[in-house]
Amino acid sequence: MTDRKSCKNMASLGDGVSDIEVLRSEIERLTRELDQASSEKVQSAQYGLVLLEEKKNCSKNARNLKDCMKTRNMNLILHKR
Repeated sequence: MTDRKSCKNMASLGDGVSDIEVLRSEIERLTRELDQASSEKVQSAQYGLVLLEEKKNCSKNARNLKDCMKTRNMNLILHKR
């Protein structure tokens, strides 16, 4: 991702500012951005895993409730007879 600051830094190459220093600065900026993006990706993946686990638990609870409801309905029918 190129922003105005990096464009300005690139334009300053040869303007008395050391080419190497400008490039090092750009590398550091890009490294920080990459680290941040990687961290966000890991956090998103962890959140996704938590959601999948919650979905699994909700599905299990729903099955248990359906089974319980069937059993109670059968008991109700038997008691009515």
